Amino acid sequence: MAVPYTFATATSSIPLSQLDSNFATAITLGNTAVYLGNTTTSIGNLTLTNTTISSVAVTFPNSYLANSSVTLGTTNVNLGGTATTLANLTLSNVTISGGTSTATQNLANVTGTLAVANGGTGLTSLTTGYIPYGNGTSAFSSSSSLTFDGQTLLVNRSTPILTLTDTSSSNNSLRFVSTGGINYIQSGISGGSFADLTFTSNNGSSEKMRLTSAGYLGIGTSSPSVQLQVNSSGTTVMNLVGSTACQINLNDGTQNANWGLGVGGVGITGIASPSTYPLVFYTNGSERMRLDSSGNLGLGVTPSAWGSGYKALQFIGGSLAVTGSGPYMVQNAYNNGTNWIYSAGGYAGLYNIQNGVEHAWYTAPSGTAGNTISFTQALTLDNSGNLLLGVTSAPTSTTQGLSIANGTAPTSNISGGTLYVSGGALYFRGSSGTVTKIANA
Repeated sequence: MAVPYTFATATSSIPLSQLDSNFATAITLGNTAVYLGNTTTSIGNLTLTNTTISSVAVTFPNSYLANSSVTLGTTNVNLGGTATTLANLTLSNVTISGGTSTATQNLANVTGTLAVANGGTGLTSLTTGYIPYGNGTSAFSSSSSLTFDGQTLLVNRSTPILTLTDTSSSNNSLRFVSTGGINYIQSGISGGSFADLTFTSNNGSSEKMRLTSAGYLGIGTSSPSVQLQVNSSGTTVMNLVGSTACQINLNDGTQNANWGLGVGGVGITGIASPSTYPLVFYTNGSERMRLDSSGNLGLGVTPSAWGSGYKALQFIGGSLAVTGSGPYMVQNAYNNGTNWIYSAGGYAGLYNIQNGVEHAWYTAPSGTAGNTISFTQALTLDNSGNLLLGVTSAPTSTTQGLSIANGTAPTSNISGGTLYVSGGALYFRGSSGTVTKIANA
């Protein structure tokens, strides 16, 4: 059977089995002569246009590709068993499918801009210290507002905010904010309500301090019920140290009343009230002691308005007071700096040591609270040892004498007797009512 040089007009297929190896006639494909039959031919420089090849499995052994190469990008690729790294290669509109491929990327020599859509930043350079951040499909943004120098993370803007959020809880977010010269730490703001801020040890297993959403601070407790609650298993709960002095100040919020507890100088410990308000001490819900701004102390009572020359310790119904001239023991009276005044309605009495040498006892009739008292010096023991009854001074040169003022004769008896002076004479009335005149006037 004759085989034509071309199959351009062929209308049927001729099986290769019908073409034996004796056919030496070749047809040319591209620049390669292809011998029909069982002869194997390599085809080179062949361009197929609008050609479909289907249901054909072709395997080229590596030995067939030996010493052949192809240029991809700027790299000459040796075909066969030699591995080659491709550089400066751009692939556009390429789909690789129907198999498994493992690729190792080496972008060391990539130049220009790598777009965000291709996994890049869209930037050609980065400013030292600036941290780039995503900007949608556009190129990454960066500025001096967010920097990191390897040690310090800096958020630098008019109102810098650093937020840490636990995405598993809408209320668990921690923000650090600085605005208007004030620094804030906010907890739980992402959910619209505050959450507790807890401080723990390194591994988080031991809670040390908690600031609750109600604004209560607990140290040593996780459930404080007041603004500051400190729980300690030791005997020392708080230790405050100042360089030269240390003071705790308490204020009612209006600056009208405050007091301080502290130390100042060597060996000085004090409770101080910087304002004119008193220090008041309570037990079992009731006032027990009050120290007023003048330095007078009341036990169970509010100190009266003593004059500035007096310092008094006042009790219910009586007082101990001191002036520059000596101490006083007072019943139902106080001195306002000018006069003795009834503290309450009733009788008043006073004992005084004058100038450290003379003892004097005074009495006053029943009076009205707030009225001036007119005391009578009823008994005196002077510095010469004279005892004076109803008189304020002993006769000249008298020592260890008993001076008695004229009195009223008794009209009743007592179990002992009564010694008295009447009209200048000295009398004694016994228990039976017998009156004996001891000395004439």
